[in-house]
Amino acid sequence: MSPGSAPLPRRRSPRFDYAPLTRPVDPREVRIFREEATKAGMKPTEFDNGALMASSIAGAFLALVMLAVGWNAHLPFRMPGAIVLYAYFGFFGAMTIACISIGIPASAWLLHAQWRDCYRLTRFATTNRMTYLPTEGGRDFSGAVFHMQGAENPRASRVFRSMNTSAFEVVGLYSYSRDKSEIHWGYIAIDLGHELPHLVLRSRRRAWAHRRFLAGYATSRPIQLPGRGSCWFDLYSPSGVAIEPGVVFDEVLLAHLRGLGRGIDVETLGTRLFIYASRPFKTTQTRVLRSLFEIVELVLDKRT
Repeated sequence: MSPGSAPLPRRRSPRFDYAPLTRPVDPREVRIFREEATKAGMKPTEFDNGALMASSIAGAFLALVMLAVGWNAHLPFRMPGAIVLYAYFGFFGAMTIACISIGIPASAWLLHAQWRDCYRLTRFATTNRMTYLPTEGGRDFSGAVFHMQGAENPRASRVFRSMNTSAFEVVGLYSYSRDKSEIHWGYIAIDLGHELPHLVLRSRRRAWAHRRFLAGYATSRPIQLPGRGSCWFDLYSPSGVAIEPGVVFDEVLLAHLRGLGRGIDVETLGTRLFIYASRPFKTTQTRVLRSLFEIVELVLDKRT
């Protein structure tokens, strides 16, 4: 998910070091990282392009076999069957050329890019006292996304998790199966260290995906947000507890949330604040990842 083009308010120096995301990547270091990760049984992402490479090679081999079978059959190229033979050889010939000239090189490049990005994101996480997991099982948080009715086989990809007392995690892709469909989210979970009333912030710019998510709270009257916040979001207090919205959702945070695009919703439960995205976060893009961690910074500033 790409941030919007709206200008965001300036703030103090960042608490995260973003240099590892922009520094040149040494191919030798990526190769060593890949070898060590492969020995440890780690995949670069949930969707490993190694399978795409294998499929391209298998496709080329199958097409060549079919061409050999057709050629060795010594079938006559006479009408009316000639058109079938031309179609047969044309199809498997084109398949062979496509797999060898496009499929195999493209899958090799994508596999290289996966490991390069995995190395770069791991380097960023290590520099900032986080762990980075290319893939893991689903989380048992209290937030709405983690308890969707009928959800099966939850899993996460591109997971950044803090290693210090300021507990947070940023997840680029959270998926589960439901009714034979794959459902995808992105999310941020941050522990504020103090109890909060149950609050629900819904974006007015709804993406088609999950457009009805948290809609049950829209029956109550929204709370007035600071600045232009009410033009972008609706804030509800399901518990009925009165709260000054700027304590949690000040104008700076709301502007950054809006910058993430459509379908951004927020929920507070217990001591945690959850930010949900109706589409996965494109964390391999530096500007997107930075925008996510700038939001983490803003929320952690409120931690007590």
